[in-house]
Amino acid sequence: SVLDIFGFETAPVNRFEQLNINYANEKLQQYFVSYIFKHEQEEYAREAISWQAVDFDDNSECLAMIEARPSGIISLLNEECIVAGGSDPGFAAKIRTQLHGHSHFLAPKLPHDAFSIRHYAGAVLYSSAGFVDANRD
Repeated sequence: SVLDIFGFETAPVNRFEQLNINYANEKLQQYFVSYIFKHEQEEYAREAISWQAVDFDDNSECLAMIEARPSGIISLLNEECIVAGGSDPGFAAKIRTQLHGHSHFLAPKLPHDAFSIRHYAGAVLYSSAGFVDANRD
């Protein structure tokens, strides 16, 4: 099941802004899970309080894929923004190559500028159109 207290969302076409919203929600989800579920369960165990364990998903792999340096989505986008001739197709090609085989990343055959991230709340298909210019702003 999905605990979505932060308004995770997907639109018909998901671009740079939507990725940032969903990335922020991933961070909030990690914080919530870590500091509410994980720490509370550890405290219950320390105090020998009778309780039933709550299973929760760990989204750290997805966050690492987005934030990792130098091979995460943000770093690859920043790199594409500073190279001469940096472009959305160049960014899409970089992440498709770098993240191929990652458990939270999918690249559909078409369109070539699209990629999908398996977020905690579900997979979202993004179009890389406009990513480079939006990040430069």
